[in-house]
Amino acid sequence: MPKTPLKKVQKLVRDKIPAIIHNQNQTPIWRKMDEDEYKKELIKKLFEEVCEFEADETAEELADAWEVFIGLVVAFGFEMTQIEQIRLAKLDKNGGFQNKIFLEEILD
Repeated sequence: MPKTPLKKVQKLVRDKIPAIIHNQNQTPIWRKMDEDEYKKELIKKLFEEVCEFEADETAEELADAWEVFIGLVVAFGFEMTQIEQIRLAKLDKNGGFQNKIFLEEILD
């Protein structure tokens, strides 16, 4: 008798999730994405993780977003040192966000 789907997921998941599902006596149905689809799904996943952080504000949720960010860096062929150099240059030129400035409007 064929198994019926418990839940339709349709999203990028961490590498070990299929094995974890299998170890719970369930059958994961998955496929490996091509590079273009993977990049698009990483971007969607970053939004998902940021929304989860917004809801919970926990270090665990922020770590999930950071993991996706690292995946984006690698997938798009950047280097973390390159990203950090750009971040530091922007910090020097425009500052960071430590002063909690909320710009209301600009008048002529």
